[in-house]
Amino acid sequence: GINAEYGESEAITSLCLSQDSRHLLVNIGVIQEVHLWDLEKRKLLQKYSGLKQTRFVIRSCFGGANQAFVVSGSEDSSVYIWNRARGSLLEVLNGHSKTVNAVSWNPQIPEMFASASDDRTIRIWGLKGSEKSPTKKFGMTNGFHHDN
Repeated sequence: GINAEYGESEAITSLCLSQDSRHLLVNIGVIQEVHLWDLEKRKLLQKYSGLKQTRFVIRSCFGGANQAFVVSGSEDSSVYIWNRARGSLLEVLNGHSKTVNAVSWNPQIPEMFASASDDRTIRIWGLKGSEKSPTKKFGMTNGFHHDN
């Protein structure tokens, strides 16, 4: 049976569960936000905005040391990074030419994540130089292109 139910005002397009299984990221397409839910308290903790999502499924995820960040793709070809606790937008990364559908943070290297796009590329992102805080310091470290 159902253990718990969480309500959103608009259609949900994707979910991501935190490593500790206590928090859930929910992408809401119509209002173009990502919501952070506390599953134990059954409470909406934070809303992340700025991304564009009107037509496609966009996936977001937790990342960084202690999963302190939220990262998401967007229909404007960018990648968005927010501070998880404060909800503040830290960075908008450009490098793709079409919708960024999915992102995945490296669980072993907290300063690295990947993004996948309709432009048929996967981009690997990492911190520039020796910085350890993703505030205006991310850059593309490599890119992969798939041709049919």
